[in-house]
Amino acid sequence: MNQEIMLKRGNSAPSPDRVLSDPLDCLQDARSDGADKGRRRTGLSNWQVKRVTEYVDERLEGPLRVDDLAAAAKLSPAHFRRAFSISFGMSPYAFVMQQRIERAQTLLLAAEHEMGDIAFACGLSDQAHFSRLFRRFVGTTPSQWRHELGAQSAS
Repeated sequence: MNQEIMLKRGNSAPSPDRVLSDPLDCLQDARSDGADKGRRRTGLSNWQVKRVTEYVDERLEGPLRVDDLAAAAKLSPAHFRRAFSISFGMSPYAFVMQQRIERAQTLLLAAEHEMGDIAFACGLSDQAHFSRLFRRFVGTTPSQWRHELGAQSAS
């Protein structure tokens, strides 16, 4: 029956070695056969990657919105999200959070800053938010991370 439906739509019958386990697979295949021909999903160009990363680095201590990042890359927000995900392998939000955590790690290593000061310097609202985010990305709290690195460098 699936072959009859596909033949009526003008598609060729599936080859015998291609057995679909789910009828929805047939619909997906029929939709994708001609819909994306000629379209290639591409990421950001080199100049856009450079401009966006510089934009994030310069403004990391403040709020960063996807609309502002898209404007820096001269793209619409929706197109920017898609292209950014292709180029970086993560969402713009995840990238910004990762950059904030990396800056926090640098500040934790550099000197004895207060945790709250580091949080604000990285664009985070407070120390609790900073600790939660740091633990999610690094796997330990900022204090434990700083202590462990201090112990490693002493030995």
